[in-house]
Amino acid sequence: MCLLTPYSHSLLFLFPSSPLLHPVHTDLNYRESSPGIQLLHCLASDAEGGESTFVDGFCAAEVLRRESPENFGTLCEVPIPFLVKDGAGFQYHKIPTICVDEAGQLVEVHFNERTRGPLELPAAEMARVYRALAHFQEIACRPDLCVEVKMKAGDMVAFNNRRILHGRKAFDPRTGMRHLEGAYVDYDEYSTCLRKNGITPLGIVRAQGGRGGGDVDGIGSMGRKKKREQQQQAFALASLALTQLGQQAEGKGLGKVVTPRASL
Repeated sequence: MCLLTPYSHSLLFLFPSSPLLHPVHTDLNYRESSPGIQLLHCLASDAEGGESTFVDGFCAAEVLRRESPENFGTLCEVPIPFLVKDGAGFQYHKIPTICVDEAGQLVEVHFNERTRGPLELPAAEMARVYRALAHFQEIACRPDLCVEVKMKAGDMVAFNNRRILHGRKAFDPRTGMRHLEGAYVDYDEYSTCLRKNGITPLGIVRAQGGRGGGDVDGIGSMGRKKKREQQQQAFALASLALTQLGQQAEGKGLGKVVTPRASL
């Protein structure tokens, strides 16, 4: 079920419980502009299994670029259709799996095999696109790229829905209850909170050492101690911005928001 929240273009979703494995994916790719920030709030987690899984889509894309420039180029070039059709309507949007800027820097990742529609391509083009999609999915499912978190009641995670792929391992509903609620926030609102606290998203990227940990304006050449201090400062300010968004949500009756942990 989807509910519009009181603030502009933000969405609150309630996810029905399902014991099946949910492979990693990004959400709402079938919307013209998919949500920027996703929040998952755990209300109950007594069942065996059900660990939440997270993969950095940018990291997976860079691995793909290194292993197969051809497959990487295909996923940057070919718009993939995503759709959801039900009694309430028919949502449809096409967008490349990997979005880059003019300099080839990663901007967004969109991947969801459950809502991907049929490819609208000539038959001769099908094989290379399916090959590229399968390669990206194989990379995203590699255990060494995955962070596994067993969420407890009261835990909450917040992440960039246009970068971080998320999923869940199977769980046994006979052993207890598992209940998560999710919400989305426009990235504009998050960016506004960052700017009000004196930092921009680009500043976070620079503090983290840029794409793949490399140099960004010389950041990669700094001493480890200085770089770590910048990372901690960037995370603290980003967490503050999310907390302020959470306080706004609490004031609108959308539940309590817990500050994210760096380990997530």
